[in-house]
Amino acid sequence: MARFTQLGFSHYLILLLTAFILAPLAAAQNAGADNYVTLEPGFFPDPYSYTSFAGGPIPAANYDPFCSGNITQDPSFILYLDDFDYLRVEAISAEDTTLLMYRVLGDGSRVDTRCDDDTLGFNPLLEGAWDAGMYFIHVGSYSGSPSFSLNITEFTLTDGVGFESGNGPPPKPQTISSQLRITEVPDGGSATLYPGFTPDPYVMSFVAGGSEQASQYGDTCFGNVNSKP
Repeated sequence: MARFTQLGFSHYLILLLTAFILAPLAAAQNAGADNYVTLEPGFFPDPYSYTSFAGGPIPAANYDPFCSGNITQDPSFILYLDDFDYLRVEAISAEDTTLLMYRVLGDGSRVDTRCDDDTLGFNPLLEGAWDAGMYFIHVGSYSGSPSFSLNITEFTLTDGVGFESGNGPPPKPQTISSQLRITEVPDGGSATLYPGFTPDPYVMSFVAGGSEQASQYGDTCFGNVNSKP
C-alpha cells in the first residue's frame, strides 16, 4: 500500500511538472494565429503595430509585485526576438493601460520580467536591450477592456519618433518648396480623429507617387510625390 501511494505521488508530480512546462506553449497557441511576430534588427516596416483590447481578470502583480493593472492569463501578444541592442515597446490607448513583458524559457520559467505604467502620460513604455527568445506581452488596464495599439520600434524617443501627440522632440525644420500646395484639398481626402475613435485602425486607400521629387521637401525624403498632400 505504501509502495502504491509512493508511485501515485510520483505520477502526480510528473503530471504537475509537465503541465507547468507546457503551460506557456498552450498560452502561445491560445494567443491566436495572428498574435505574434518574429523580429530581427533592421526589421521593416518600423514601427510594427498590432491592435487589440487590454485588461483582464488577473492582477499583473501576481507575476511581479511591481507590475500594475489587470491582465488576461494568455498573453496579448507574443514576440520572437533576435538579440537587440535597443528596442522600444509601447501601448497607446485612450485609457490608462499597463505593460507586462517577460521572456519564456524552454522549461516554462519566466525571466527578464519588465513592467511599466505611465511613462508616456497614461501609456506604458518598455525599452532597452533584449536577449533573443520568446517574449510574452500582456497589456493591462485598471477597468474595462479599452482598445490599444501595440507599437514596436528600433527608434528612440530622442529620434523624434512618437506614436501619440507630444512624444519625443519636434522634427527638425525642413526647407519647403514653394510648389507645395498645402492649402489645397488633399487628393486622398481628409479625416478628423479623436481619442478612442472607431473603427481603429482608420484606413484610407489612394494612389501613391507623383511628378515632384520628395527630396526637395526634406533632406531625408525620397521618391516622387504629388505637389498636393
